[in-house]
Amino acid sequence: MSTLPPPTSWSTRLRTATASVTLRAAPDFEALAVALDLAARAAEAIQRIATEGIERSHKADKTLVTNADLAADALITDGLRAAFPDEAILSEESGQRDGAGARRIWVVDPIDGTKAYAKQIPGFSVMIGRLDGDRPDLGVVFDPVEPVVYLALRGAGAYVLYPDGRGLERVELTGTSFDSPLTLITTPSCPEKTRSRLLVSGRLRLGSTINSVGIKVGLLLRGAAEIYFSHHGLSYWDTVAPLAIAFEAGARASLVDGEQLRYDCQSADRRRSHDAPLVVSPASIHDEALQLVRAALVEKEPTPC
Repeated sequence: MSTLPPPTSWSTRLRTATASVTLRAAPDFEALAVALDLAARAAEAIQRIATEGIERSHKADKTLVTNADLAADALITDGLRAAFPDEAILSEESGQRDGAGARRIWVVDPIDGTKAYAKQIPGFSVMIGRLDGDRPDLGVVFDPVEPVVYLALRGAGAYVLYPDGRGLERVELTGTSFDSPLTLITTPSCPEKTRSRLLVSGRLRLGSTINSVGIKVGLLLRGAAEIYFSHHGLSYWDTVAPLAIAFEAGARASLVDGEQLRYDCQSADRRRSHDAPLVVSPASIHDEALQLVRAALVEKEPTPC
């Protein structure tokens, strides 16, 4: 397990980095700084719990939850409620509360990739995002394993924050093309048959199979892959933070049919989810990436003998 720098050191780096001039000038910079501080504190807490003892149980929907998920959830939601009392909060572990009818909604996944966390393998992160209306406008994804932070504020860019001399680096996903095969990342649960069909065109090669939407979007930002495909639907808390970052970096994200992701936190449907597969890639190749994925998902009839 990585030894994390003190939680306060991350916000200090953010505030003092030369590359953060644009961020610091943004009206919502302080909100981003609060989210970063809470994510760093939550990351420290879950890593401490990993050394003390992870307690596993299952929720009503049969999904795994740990004592670390619940501790991180309480830390983050309490902090958000104190800092932004008039804004709503939606969390995987504690549902939606506060700020009825609020335009801004904080969306929290205290541990994205709980299965990986419970096994103490790479593929989990702390994610705090925010919706402004139905658009992700702020995101923080904290990877405690590397450790590294991905963050963005709408209109102010997307960044990778390192704990070492690299500091803060702005990321722009530009100039990507299909001149050569591009790297595709998926989740470990993606069926092998689906992966094989995705690769058959020869225009894609398989990269990492790893948990956590935030980690996979982070890999796109760092050039380890160009396309992320989720073979199943995702919940709002899976997508708000990482897509706020992806959009600011110059990526597009859409459901496999080309529809944009929609967020409706006022509806009677409490699932708060996108019910179709998802594709994320640099904007310059997104339409082609969608075509490749759609073609791969079509079941072909066997050729008659």
